[in-house]
Amino acid sequence: MEKEFHLFTTGSIITLILASIATTSLVYGQSIFPKAQNATTNTVSPSDATTTSAPSKQPSGKTLSTPSQAHKPRPSMVKIVSPSNGEQIIIGKPLTISGTSAGNTNATLINCQVSVIVNGIKPYQRVVATGPSGSGDYSKWNFTLSPKHTSIKQGQNKITAKYSCANSPDFYSSVSVIGGSTSKVYETNLKVRYAHFVPMPTSTNSKERQVKVIVNYTAANSTINNKTINAMLKIYAPNGTLIKTSSFPNGFVAMGLGTVQLATTIKDSRIPQLTAIVQFMTRDKLQPLSNSVTVKLVSGQKIGMKP
Repeated sequence: MEKEFHLFTTGSIITLILASIATTSLVYGQSIFPKAQNATTNTVSPSDATTTSAPSKQPSGKTLSTPSQAHKPRPSMVKIVSPSNGEQIIIGKPLTISGTSAGNTNATLINCQVSVIVNGIKPYQRVVATGPSGSGDYSKWNFTLSPKHTSIKQGQNKITAKYSCANSPDFYSSVSVIGGSTSKVYETNLKVRYAHFVPMPTSTNSKERQVKVIVNYTAANSTINNKTINAMLKIYAPNGTLIKTSSFPNGFVAMGLGTVQLATTIKDSRIPQLTAIVQFMTRDKLQPLSNSVTVKLVSGQKIGMKP
């Protein structure tokens, strides 16, 4: 009887151990399979797909672009807006070159700037940044070409703008212009009515002087009638250096004919004489709409008659 009881006990223990093993395996299996199923059925949102670093591959082994790479538009890195390609330029006068660029909109690009060259005569000349974010914003820019750099010659001329950053390749844009002895005929004609270069009438600083130019304008047709345009006053030192540029902050509404007044302040009392140039421009100040008029003024001088 004792042996039989011992065998029964031993058999019972073995049966219990096998049952425990089977139960443990079953529980373990239930904890694995649901996770494996979730891993295979997880979906990826479109936003997640664009951040994938590794490109997908076709069965043939060809690499496919990720959604963020496919058909991505490439911005115009630099462009000359004025003068336009094929435009006729009068030789012997300062020429304002203006344009646009990508500026510093890409955070990965550093120390970006724009420079220009005419007819391949080096060095490149850095332009003036006029973008809305300040002196380092080259999204808009201009440069006044003067004889100290080089001059527009008779016939074909090539103007090139270069957009360069410290950590990227350079980008270029070029236009061809035709130099001649006669100026381009514009539909809006300007004539100087009055100009002066005198001490500021309301300033307590005797060194400050005002440059004022009043022009009459006539439009040959209705191209600018009731449209908002702008006007620019540029002041040059006797050596041809651009001292100052003035314009209307929000432009003005033009009519078929009228009078426009532009004025600016010169704080450097060492300048005895200067040259003022006025021209009508598009509202964004990138395209000329009229002929340019030039006035040379000596300190204290007044020309013409006020309206």
